Amino acid sequence: EAAAFDPARSFSHGRQTSTVAVAKGAFTVRTKGFGGVETNHPVVRVIGHDPLRQFLVDGGNGRLQALEASYDPHRNEWFNVYGDEDRQPGEWGHWTGRGMNWNAMCATCHNTRLRKNYDPHTDSYHTRMAERTVSCESCHGPMKEHVLAYRSGTVPEQKTKLTREQILHTCAGCHSRRAELTGDFAPGDDYFDHHQLTVPDLSDIYHLDGQVQGENYVFGSFLGSKMHAAGVHCLDCHEPHTTKLILPGNALCMRCHSGGYPNSPKIDPTAHSHHAADSTGNQCVNCHMPQTTYMQRHPRRDHGFTIPDPLLT
Repeated sequence: EAAAFDPARSFSHGRQTSTVAVAKGAFTVRTKGFGGVETNHPVVRVIGHDPLRQFLVDGGNGRLQALEASYDPHRNEWFNVYGDEDRQPGEWGHWTGRGMNWNAMCATCHNTRLRKNYDPHTDSYHTRMAERTVSCESCHGPMKEHVLAYRSGTVPEQKTKLTREQILHTCAGCHSRRAELTGDFAPGDDYFDHHQLTVPDLSDIYHLDGQVQGENYVFGSFLGSKMHAAGVHCLDCHEPHTTKLILPGNALCMRCHSGGYPNSPKIDPTAHSHHAADSTGNQCVNCHMPQTTYMQRHPRRDHGFTIPDPLLT
């Protein structure tokens, strides 16, 4: 992360100016923090990689807090993850508040087999995890026997393969807007035994027509889609180990919409879209998976696979 902090630089956001630098061998961010006091905060960890990185600082009592000052590695620039919002210390959503607490809001899905270990009596955290970052066990479950077999030179016993529904629920364990009920969800479990899903009529996360407005992390809108009803699931489009799509552009959609599946209508993209091949308007996702940018740098597509209707927008 040296390029983000060296040389030192300052940037303005809201009513304040933050300065990033290297001080005594540590990355630091000088900004308004706890109690509204401007202080140098040593960075203890980074969350995210591409297209943005947020930096964590010690908030006391086992807390790590995600700074609003974030770094764009593509542009080599710092920016306010809140955009034009001028959040102030004392507000729930300010970086010093509970809304930007890493232990509660971020840690579960950016690490492997994490336990928050919150103590309500002392209002403190003793968070523990099997591994930092998302690793094999995040999706495949406990792998101790697999590792022991490898070390002993024997063939590991084949783990039971998950069903399509279990795979979907495993992805949803992170790719959903939800409230955690148990804190011990594991791959293969039923999602709804461990979480309460945020649905369109219970929040302002969705527009009135059902399209995504706030960060819903995909699963909620996908459950209501015709794709889900037809039996499509995550791995039909996404390669989980590279996080890339299986095929680029319309080629991905045409795997099913070329007439080979009885419940998938045959589509000619040019005739259907009324736009020339290879043009922006010809791309299926630009109408059926509209894109919204979150955190100022992170574009994500709506997975409701909706039919655009100007009267409902």
